[in-house]
Amino acid sequence: MEAVSIFSLLGIYIGIRLLLGHHKTQSMKDVEKYKEGVKLILADNYSEAHVYFGKIIQQDPQCGIAWGYRAEANYRLGNTYQCIADCNRALSIDYQLSDCYLFRGLALYDLKEYQDALTEFDLAVWHFREKHPETFRYRGLCYYALGKHKEAKYNFQRAQKLGDEEANYYLMQIRKKLDVL
Repeated sequence: MEAVSIFSLLGIYIGIRLLLGHHKTQSMKDVEKYKEGVKLILADNYSEAHVYFGKIIQQDPQCGIAWGYRAEANYRLGNTYQCIADCNRALSIDYQLSDCYLFRGLALYDLKEYQDALTEFDLAVWHFREKHPETFRYRGLCYYALGKHKEAKYNFQRAQKLGDEEANYYLMQIRKKLDVL
């Protein structure tokens, strides 16, 4: 009987905490807090987003979300090295910002640092819990650039199964290449 009472009280306590929003991480709260800047990113307005998140960083240099979104804006604006620096800073604050692994990988891929990019895409795949098709596609592109066609094919197939249509194009290229080899 005492056990039932204890579990009931524990259930009520957890329910109240969930209703009050205590289950939200700081990153979740920051995304809500800075939704104006997030909307700028989603609207492909990267110059304004860069300025917006730059101001947030000046106010709160420990805001990993701001560093992460500014990294994305930098990448989209072609500021590859600044993207990497912002991703490094964001991940030093919050290592769970999965988009930062993706954008750092993309920046390294653009710099033709395929092995380093591959490491970042591996981390992105893990942090996205293998549910983000683009991470598989980009990881496949790294393997392809490194001459590892079987690994590339596997990653393109995974991306395709998750709904990435661009991966199909790369799969056809791999099949042609493997048929020749």
